[in-house]
Amino acid sequence: MSSVKGARPEEVLENFPLPWPAPRPDCTQCADLARERAQARRVGDGSRAVDCNVRIRTHNTGHNGTPLIPRALP
Repeated sequence: MSSVKGARPEEVLENFPLPWPAPRPDCTQCADLARERAQARRVGDGSRAVDCNVRIRTHNTGHNGTPLIPRALP
C-alpha cells in the first residue's frame, strides 16, 4: 500500500472502498453493530451503515490484545 503523501489520486483510491469488516462470532458488540448495519442498509441509511463499519473496525482492535483505552500522552 502506498503512502498517501505524494501519491497520485488513483494510487490512493485503488484501496477503496474497504471491504466490510466481518464481526467476530464470539463478540456481542460486533453482533450488535452488524445487526444495526444490516438494518441501516435495509432502510437505505448508508451513512449509518458506514458508521457501523467504522465502529466494528475500531472496537475490534481490542480482540487482538490491543488496549481499548488509549494511554495518556506524557
